[in-house]
Amino acid sequence: MPAVNLPLLQTLTLPVSFIPTHNIFTHMTSLTDLYLFGPSDAFAEYWPTTLTSLTLSPRPTRLNVTSSQIVLSNLARLNHLETLNVFAYFAEKPLVACIPTLTHLPLTRFPLGHIQIQDDIIRSIHPHRFECQSFTKFSLKLGEISPACETLFLEFMASQTNMKQLLLETSSNTNYTLIPQILETIRHFPVTEVYHSVEASNGELGMYMITDGSRTPFRVHFRRPCFIYYQAYPEMIRGGLLSDAVATLSSINVIAGELDA
Repeated sequence: MPAVNLPLLQTLTLPVSFIPTHNIFTHMTSLTDLYLFGPSDAFAEYWPTTLTSLTLSPRPTRLNVTSSQIVLSNLARLNHLETLNVFAYFAEKPLVACIPTLTHLPLTRFPLGHIQIQDDIIRSIHPHRFECQSFTKFSLKLGEISPACETLFLEFMASQTNMKQLLLETSSNTNYTLIPQILETIRHFPVTEVYHSVEASNGELGMYMITDGSRTPFRVHFRRPCFIYYQAYPEMIRGGLLSDAVATLSSINVIAGELDA
């Protein structure tokens, strides 16, 4: 594949099945997002330093200690890298012991769920848990953790002070008592405010929350749909019969608990 002159190209998805003999990214001077599906170690020395996002999904047959070291050493060159997505097989045994070296990336996104959390990974990363606090987003498959490693896993989660997003995936063999234990280990929350809503049976049910960084919210407010449309009730019964007031109230399906403001 020859070097292509695409100076304005910003995003590239590259499924490859060949070993490059030259730098195909030479003239891609604006490239910031690279999705690479193939032999990652072969392309590592050519990764452009302009990258801010890198996605790797290498073939498992190419994984060994040498290729892992090549990938990790070239990650250190990417001074502008903010997001690293690592998919299946990349963090199998050859790379497990190298995971702590990724901490030079202060904003690294390392989706552990795609690594398929297993006992050998937990045992490898546990001794380095205080060095691996740069991870901000976690996707965890709880069914991959054995009871023997649950304590190590909880200690690792307790060491993560920069976590901003947590996705827990369950399966038929998940130990559900582990979920509240994981939540209990989270002691660092961002100082922010957020509003989220769902379409409930009576209308929009929302929650507004302000955090101050502690384990308990500074303020919580619920948007209760019944409280909103109950304000129209006086207008609905105005000029009507007294006997119709109860029937009118029932017709709008008011939940009394939502009226207690």
